[in-house]
Amino acid sequence: LCEVVLSQWRKGTSQRRHMRLALYGLLNYCVQRRDFPSAWLPPAMSDDEVVSTTKRVGFPLTDSQIIRLVDALPDTETANRWKFAIQLMAVYGLRPEDLRELYTKQNGKEIWTDYRKSKGGRKGETTEPRELFPLWVLDSDGTAVDWNYTLKARLAAGELLPPLGRIGRAGEAIRTYLRRQDIWKVLRAEAKREKEELTPYSFRHRFAYYGHNRPQEDGNFRAAKQIADAMGHTLDTHLMSYARFKTRDLAESFDKVPAKDSFLSS
Repeated sequence: LCEVVLSQWRKGTSQRRHMRLALYGLLNYCVQRRDFPSAWLPPAMSDDEVVSTTKRVGFPLTDSQIIRLVDALPDTETANRWKFAIQLMAVYGLRPEDLRELYTKQNGKEIWTDYRKSKGGRKGETTEPRELFPLWVLDSDGTAVDWNYTLKARLAAGELLPPLGRIGRAGEAIRTYLRRQDIWKVLRAEAKREKEELTPYSFRHRFAYYGHNRPQEDGNFRAAKQIADAMGHTLDTHLMSYARFKTRDLAESFDKVPAKDSFLSS
């Protein structure tokens, strides 16, 4: 019974662990409190049920990949709602669930999200509402794509986002839609070649990557705390998830292949 019920979740994942604990709790209750035969007791946990502590490497979509994705989606009312969601997630570094709680303030001058994510622990603390700040999606010539500038006004005007399903399942809704798109399959293959995994969080990963590696207009780089605040989590959480994006200009510290002229002059 347990094998059949849990077969839809991959072993070693947190989701399967939560489902297993709920199922085992029900079976223990039936035996201990409702006089079911002892044959209904759940089995011992096998070694392959241990939750993996290896964090998967989330793929940060590049700006060119996001542009390709948006351009490849069909021009229909349904697809345009999904495009709007994709654009918002990429430009503002949103979690899928953030989409459900978006609103504007100051007569449409600011975008905020009221999504309250648990901070973990036993105190029941959650994140605070936060104002969102953009990192534009740039075209190949370094200029921002036009739709970057319209997102705030479109949200203030009440443009519809796609249906996101039940609370807590927005990521699944986005994943289900994107997996049906041919362009998403192409992008997944590109991520796989880099030994990384494309997910609905790849738009948020994009924001973190460019936040660390694209200079500000004054030429300086942002502090990690600034990026963490903009993304709505603590600095410690940010560094655990995105420390790999933090080293800038690493290649500049190592040897280059000299140009041919250098060989000739020497």
